[in-house]
Amino acid sequence: MKKIACLLLAFAVLSSCSVTKPRQEAFKEDQKSLVVSVLWFQKSAEMKALFLQGYNTASRILEEKIRTPGESRPRAVIMDLDETVRDRLYYPSEPNV
Repeated sequence: MKKIACLLLAFAVLSSCSVTKPRQEAFKEDQKSLVVSVLWFQKSAEMKALFLQGYNTASRILEEKIRTPGESRPRAVIMDLDETVRDRLYYPSEPNV
């Protein structure tokens, strides 16, 4: 019984030890991933297509609502000014940021 307890204790101690990368190396990898993802967001055709799809859908719905007879309430367009409208993504892709 003592052997099993010692083996379990040794297993628990050894399994709790893990090899981790130094913080600085992990930080550099995170920064690389951030730069790559921001560059993809800035340059990808998929993002441009999604933005255009959103604007086209909104334009179509707005035109349908304007043509609807009997609606007397004023209409408004409400938007979230995020990366779709304002391009503020260049600063994270620059080095040393």
